Amino acid sequence: MSEELKPCGYCHSEFPECFPVGDGMFQVACSECAMRGPRYPSRDEAVAAWNTLPRRAEIERLERERDWITSKMEFMPCYRGRCPYPPEKEREVCMKTNKLQCWKDAAEKEAICPR
Repeated sequence: MSEELKPCGYCHSEFPECFPVGDGMFQVACSECAMRGPRYPSRDEAVAAWNTLPRRAEIERLERERDWITSKMEFMPCYRGRCPYPPEKEREVCMKTNKLQCWKDAAEKEAICPR
């Protein structure tokens, strides 16, 4: 028995449909906004994939979380205060990339050669 289709993750329509596509695969699509799920060889797999797609509320929550983290990073020092770049390049790299590249490079350098 196949599982019931969840509403569309984008427009919340209650009427998505699973249908066969020309290449012998199945796909779920929303009849309201035309959002489509991935193609799978069986109806059950297509429905399961559709049901695991992120929903709009989840996406919006993750975007808010990302924005909050990014806003906090602006005031954080470089990676443990040990930027791997020389001072003249530190500002260019760390400020331009919100310190993400600095932290990544410093963490890799520390893993290879801890101080």
